[in-house]
Amino acid sequence: MSAQEQLVLDVRNLRVTISSPTRGVVRAVDGVSFRVCRGETLGIVGESASGKSMTALGIMRLQPPNAQVEAEQIWFEGQDLVRLTQQQMRRLRGRRIAMIPQDPTTSLNPAFTMGDQLSEPLALHRRLRGAVLRDEVIAALRRVKVPAPEHRVHQFPHQLSGGMRQRVVGAIAFSCNPVLLIADEPTTALDVTIQHQILRLLKELQRQIGVGLIFITHDLSLAWRMCDRVAVMYAGRIVETGPVGDLFANPRHPYTAALLACLPTRDSVERLGVIEGSPPDPAAFPSGCRFAPRCSRAEDACRVKYPEETQLKRDRSFSCFLPMRT
Repeated sequence: MSAQEQLVLDVRNLRVTISSPTRGVVRAVDGVSFRVCRGETLGIVGESASGKSMTALGIMRLQPPNAQVEAEQIWFEGQDLVRLTQQQMRRLRGRRIAMIPQDPTTSLNPAFTMGDQLSEPLALHRRLRGAVLRDEVIAALRRVKVPAPEHRVHQFPHQLSGGMRQRVVGAIAFSCNPVLLIADEPTTALDVTIQHQILRLLKELQRQIGVGLIFITHDLSLAWRMCDRVAVMYAGRIVETGPVGDLFANPRHPYTAALLACLPTRDSVERLGVIEGSPPDPAAFPSGCRFAPRCSRAEDACRVKYPEETQLKRDRSFSCFLPMRT
């Protein structure tokens, strides 16, 4: 394995179940496996409620109190994260593994200044104090291109724009030079111009420190722009994976093809593609392929048994009885 392919994360059969008094056991993530290498960007794409964010929370061991994380293995730097205590996970989070959440407004504490919130991981993980800590906070803001960082450290979240708050969240995530970064819909609340700035900055910082990146999005156009490989999630499972160019050009799973058909093109100005129906209830998944009720290609066999994964080649696989032909 070359330096460019140094393995950072190896997730095998990750499951996240949520216990609900009204719905019973909800299988939010139901047997997900993937790998991430140093310097690589893996995109996890799919509709809302497909299990993307819960996959990220499961890896970080930040699942809700009523949720349980299980896996054969979540290998990271020679350790199995599933078997670590919460105290051991706290030593890793923010230092070796970092996360950029969807909404910086809710992830930043409104009662503390930007400087206070950036100081916390630097003081905790790098043991910085005094003037050295202040200089590093300003340097972290400058690295994410926050203007006048000496002034911004004294401001509160409500005094910053949405794009500036997202830059601060990024500064916190990168402050300890992690080896794995999870970006969960990091530009959802931003307008297009600011979105492009943030994504360009994210790739620039990734190149500087060689961090492995998991980029979670429902927007396939962003996945095309940001990712090296893509994992398509549907109803708690990954249904197809592959290098971004190959997967977009030759989707094998009907769900992947349906998602791509919803992307606007020059020929779809008047009418975009639509996936009829709704995803299944994660508290009552069907016994067969979970996409079968919405799939025009489905046959009786698809409704009886979930299809095994078919490996086409290295990093290219799908789970479907009746795949699309290239």
